[in-house]
Amino acid sequence: MHTNKYFKEKRAGHRHRLRLFCFPYAGGNNSIYKDWDHEIDSDISIVTIHLKGRMERMGEEPINNMNLLVDELFENIKGFLNEPFAFFGHSLGGLVAFALLKKIEKETDRRAQAIIVSASKAPHVYALNKINDYSDEHLTQKIKNYGNTPDYVLESAELMELILPTLRADYMVLDSYDNCEDGKLTSPAIIFNCEDDVAKEVSLQWQECFENECQYSTFEEGHFFINAQREKVISEVNKVLK
Repeated sequence: MHTNKYFKEKRAGHRHRLRLFCFPYAGGNNSIYKDWDHEIDSDISIVTIHLKGRMERMGEEPINNMNLLVDELFENIKGFLNEPFAFFGHSLGGLVAFALLKKIEKETDRRAQAIIVSASKAPHVYALNKINDYSDEHLTQKIKNYGNTPDYVLESAELMELILPTLRADYMVLDSYDNCEDGKLTSPAIIFNCEDDVAKEVSLQWQECFENECQYSTFEEGHFFINAQREKVISEVNKVLK
């Protein structure tokens, strides 16, 4: 199996040693990783995640609960777990990747070669700073503060009407998951972080969720260094997945 409604393998049919599943940040979609297959090592096959409420699935209601989202992802990823795999998730995507891998480790004998949590905080850290306010005004201010959304989008009522429902659902997913219950993961973990965005000691609290010592790599350019430092991020992904 190389494609279904949630997972699409960009190099399906090509020989590879590893599948890399790439999870988007809140409000994001699979286009974040559209050019990665040009720079990722040739023996790594990128698999993008296609969530409800965005891109070709815009007409579907986005899921707003982590457990429900993970259950759907788990049912649809099973056919891809016959080969070695790794996860990469940025911001909310890191938390979704972690929650899904926890279910995979609990319910199967499969383990990831690595999980890379990028610009993300451990679930018990997020639990201390839940959003709780999902109003249009609050969400709009949050994305303004991050500085990743062009002014013409923020100033367009029509475009914001398309963006906000998905963003609201994603933040509700974030708020609905808050612990490392059921033990620590055994898969190796790597933390990507910008210390201007998240303090190192906060980022390293991911260690509480994994049995083995986490690797740690730093980047610049704020929360969305995945875009601002794309080449460096991909280079580091290639390095840690060797």
